[in-house]
Amino acid sequence: MVYSEDISEATPKGEYILQVSATDADDEPNAAITYSLQGAGSELFSIDEETGVVTVGDILDSDTHPLYQLEAVASDVDGNSCSSWLMIGLLDENDNPPIFTEAVYNVSVSENTTVNTLLSRVQAVDPDAGMS
Repeated sequence: MVYSEDISEATPKGEYILQVSATDADDEPNAAITYSLQGAGSELFSIDEETGVVTVGDILDSDTHPLYQLEAVASDVDGNSCSSWLMIGLLDENDNPPIFTEAVYNVSVSENTTVNTLLSRVQAVDPDAGMS
């Protein structure tokens, strides 16, 4: 099974994302399951070991990492385990200001330049993705 959810990169720490679930055919207490997360970026998320609830664990930035592919592992007391993939996509927010491509633009204008003559072009870029 694959769990998938898109969240805003501005989602605050501790906010619910999704819940994973597993079952064990053993009788109690051997049926007790604990959950954990593995994979690159798993330190940015938290999982409740008993319930499987996944929450935001740290500051997220879609401009540097727009998608996390994590592995949720369910383990029983005997050491048996199974896993599922978590796909957590980050939706970009407008959190970066535009930046001029040059620190200084120098323009020389001749005294006989006619009115409405293009003197220079300036350019700014926005590191946010898309229309953010």
